[in-house]
Amino acid sequence: MLVMRALGQDESGAVDWLRSDSSTPKGSLSGRQFSATDMLELNDAAYWFYEAALHGRLFALGKYGEARGVIFGGPVGLGWIESADYEAVNSIEKAVLDPMNLHNALVLDLVPELGTGAASIFF
Repeated sequence: MLVMRALGQDESGAVDWLRSDSSTPKGSLSGRQFSATDMLELNDAAYWFYEAALHGRLFALGKYGEARGVIFGGPVGLGWIESADYEAVNSIEKAVLDPMNLHNALVLDLVPELGTGAASIFF
């Protein structure tokens, strides 16, 4: 619901947003301008996504990474890579460094079995 508020959308869409991959224009956080109030909403949402992951909802890590990436300005803002170095890498390497993608990949590091069988369709 916090993300829906930050997006200026009806909070009833929260469950659908959580089920999505956030790549639809309506649900994507990246590339948007957020007010200071919206950023506080996203920060609170990131906290709850992290808490959900700590309590076994590992797929919340991707949403956590997405929110934190927006709040801090991606991998450069998070201090993972220098701006000049980030600009020098290709688009595939940039995608690997995307906070949402990186946190989604972390799920497989934590529970490798999720990358096999029927569960692997999510990756």
